[in-house]
Amino acid sequence: MDTQYNPKSCNVLEKSFYTPLEAVIRWCGLFEQEEYILSIMGDDWLPKVNQFPQWPCLRNNVGKIQDAIRNGDLDHGRDGITVSDHVAPSRLTVRHSDIKEWMAKYFPDQKPAFLFDEIERSTHSAINAETFMIVQADRDALKARLDIGDSKYQVLQKENSLLQKKVNNLTSKLESAGRIPGVRSESSYQKLVAVLLKCIVGEIPGFKKSPSFESEAKLIEIISDNYGEHEGLSQSTLTHKIPKCKRSL
Repeated sequence: MDTQYNPKSCNVLEKSFYTPLEAVIRWCGLFEQEEYILSIMGDDWLPKVNQFPQWPCLRNNVGKIQDAIRNGDLDHGRDGITVSDHVAPSRLTVRHSDIKEWMAKYFPDQKPAFLFDEIERSTHSAINAETFMIVQADRDALKARLDIGDSKYQVLQKENSLLQKKVNNLTSKLESAGRIPGVRSESSYQKLVAVLLKCIVGEIPGFKKSPSFESEAKLIEIISDNYGEHEGLSQSTLTHKIPKCKRSL
């Protein structure tokens, strides 16, 4: 049996009934200023024009409650007891359940915390409890699927990490055995190609331009025609690789 105190079992802003001014103070989010406002108001229940210029909604919202009571839209009471006859302003009250029903009907966009809980405030007024439960169930189901997907993703990520380590180890072994060029080896090959190309075009002192060299494009064409069947020696590859080799110097 759970005997631990539940702080969510009540709302500190909530009372069983309110004076119109008490209700409006909570409606406007001024509960922390309630003692100050009531001390200024005394026996008056409707703020005077410009009495609280920093909180103009105080007077406006009290007027809305007064209008609702006069027109029979909101049940009222005397000291918390519902009555149908006239009540002196100093003893006029409205029950919590009545003002909540009235506000939900006439001001659906207004959901002050003293009347509506967190779920009610975050739910659109057109959504009833049954619809909300269905949506919530769908959300929980989607969350469960996401959790499963996340778990699978973590597993795949670990497997990918292990596979990447194996690939890196194999690459290192092949580079060490000379089976594939490493970063340094490839850089050396690029520089070697660039130097040989400078020899062919006569850009190095002591070397004359090769009489067979017409242009770089012609050289690429000749190499491709004679050795294009070998990997890396196609015309498109050479067109891309040779400028890269030249930049390596």
